[in-house]
Amino acid sequence: MRRQFLPGGLVFLCLIAGIMSGCSVQRPDAALDSSGSKGKGQAEKAATYRAVAPEKEPVRVDYLTLLSNVVSPQIYIYKEKRRLYVVQSNVVVRDYPITLGLGPAGDKQTSGDPGSPDGNFSISGKTPGGPSTQASLVIGSPKSGKEVSIQAENAPDPLTNGAIELYSSDMKELFQVASIGTPVHIRP
Repeated sequence: MRRQFLPGGLVFLCLIAGIMSGCSVQRPDAALDSSGSKGKGQAEKAATYRAVAPEKEPVRVDYLTLLSNVVSPQIYIYKEKRRLYVVQSNVVVRDYPITLGLGPAGDKQTSGDPGSPDGNFSISGKTPGGPSTQASLVIGSPKSGKEVSIQAENAPDPLTNGAIELYSSDMKELFQVASIGTPVHIRP
């Protein structure tokens, strides 16, 4: 006696139909909240929230922007993510991996401690580098004890004294677009 099997595709369709019969679908503009009861609609909640805290324009990403077109950048450094972002007009135009000193968590307290500072700064100096030195950007103020540099290294080194290090090729790009006064925002 020969057994007959259902084709694989039919079995798959039956399985999907069984799963979907247990699911419910709600229109995005429906007046039901997540508990399923009628009440304040999602649109009303969103409008109330916007009245309290206006929405910011979402950040876009465009890594194909030519460096010559980056004219008024801002630098954002996220220590926990170990990333440096170059942002122009709410568009991320570059994203670089970084390394930090031995004490990256928390704020830099004094000059010489291994921490990297938190806060809003601006570039106060540029050193182009040479045959035996790497390029660097100085941020912060020596009077506050929070002066550190964004610097290039061939292989980022975790033993820095609070400096923010990038690969040399990344630093060359950053050095081209950054100028004295460029805002630098360092976040935990």
